[in-house]
Amino acid sequence: NLLAKRQEIEQFRRKFDIVSLESEQNQAMAQLKGLNTALNDARSREVNAEARFNAMRDNVAAGRMAMQPQDKSNIAALEQRAIDLRDSMKDFENDYTPQYLAIDPKYKTLRANLARLEQQIERERQASAQQALQSAEEELVSARQTVLRLQQDLAARKRGGQDFTTRFAEHTALTNELRRLEESYDSSRERLAQLEIEKKGAGPK
Repeated sequence: NLLAKRQEIEQFRRKFDIVSLESEQNQAMAQLKGLNTALNDARSREVNAEARFNAMRDNVAAGRMAMQPQDKSNIAALEQRAIDLRDSMKDFENDYTPQYLAIDPKYKTLRANLARLEQQIERERQASAQQALQSAEEELVSARQTVLRLQQDLAARKRGGQDFTTRFAEHTALTNELRRLEESYDSSRERLAQLEIEKKGAGPK
């Protein structure tokens, strides 16, 4: 029965979410393609994050501090204060002998302040570099977790995609069967029409 076959195919499509006769246009295949794209992007981000972390770690180990952007202005202000203190000390050094400066309270205060400031700058640099390294490591861990999650999602979707491919093949077979029925039905109608014409032609004049 032609009508029954059409209803069977329509129910099959709704049950297995087949919206198109083109496999790639159906939801399961579209999601699989989207996950592949997302995974490629995530792998690229992971590679970049690993490169940044390794470079930053090597710089810290070599004493080349990589500061956090938000810390740069604060450290720059401290360094400017240190420059000002050194300039003030040079003014004293130009005017007085080392013997006098050794007992001058103002010069001794400047020198003590500069020593404290240099220590503070070094601490700030170290802390900023460690924070930058930690942020880079967290970014790398996050990128790796994203890749892992997408790999798991993709594996699950591939299993679903295989199921869909099987159902899609069944749907194609049902559609082909319907097409054959329709062709047979059309052929029967044509033969019936031809017989009607011949019957009328064979009647009494």
